[in-house]
Amino acid sequence: MFIEYDSEEWYRVLFPDDKSKAEAFDKLAEMYYKTNFATTPKAEVDLFMFSVYLNRLYQSEDVQEQDYSDYSLSRVLGITQNRVSSFKERMELKYPREAYEWRESFKNVLPKAEFVDGKVQIYIYDQRLFTELKNVIYLLGSYSEERLTKQLIVVTPPVFVDLMVEAFDVATKEQMREELQRILEENHLDGEKYIHRKKNLKQILRDQKSEIAKAVILQAVKAIPIIGDAVAEPAKTVLDSIIKEYSKY
Repeated sequence: MFIEYDSEEWYRVLFPDDKSKAEAFDKLAEMYYKTNFATTPKAEVDLFMFSVYLNRLYQSEDVQEQDYSDYSLSRVLGITQNRVSSFKERMELKYPREAYEWRESFKNVLPKAEFVDGKVQIYIYDQRLFTELKNVIYLLGSYSEERLTKQLIVVTPPVFVDLMVEAFDVATKEQMREELQRILEENHLDGEKYIHRKKNLKQILRDQKSEIAKAVILQAVKAIPIIGDAVAEPAKTVLDSIIKEYSKY
């Protein structure tokens, strides 16, 4: 983990030998020496150089997530946080990381999840994971609330439960969905629409009495660790917080 925002120190750690420097130059040379000299717009060169730098960060064993936050990178590169965020978004479109698995990255940030004012909040340094999660939540038929703090996922407990289900492997996911169907039907709700993905958990609970909705959420959250410890264990703190809050009713 980097403590000081020393650009020279970061460079020495990320490009420690001639091989790593040569690999970066070889990629840059392709933008100039293949009958294309001075034809690449500066914006594209900047984006490429940013991608080289950030990929070295991702690969370094000395780096933690907070080291590639917008703030940290803005300090080291001497640009604004908005420009860092923009570069990250453009980089994932033009130079996406290979073999990226959002579920594994999601497990890594779950220990940082907090239950605040009835909502689950997760601050995510990784722009790609942030974008992937927003898309998953959208595909589930819901949304993450917009906040002034960028890269903050904010969802209600029903949406968080659905998101947790999606983080399981396929076999466990189906087992979890069947368990939620059972919980819904025990509470005289339409489990069929849930299991067949016609409605998400939030939509099913939307028009129910408060005590029924809270009872379902409490049962669902309690069921998550039983079904899949590999995903549930990193989320234990926030799951326990939800259980504690909903057990009051």
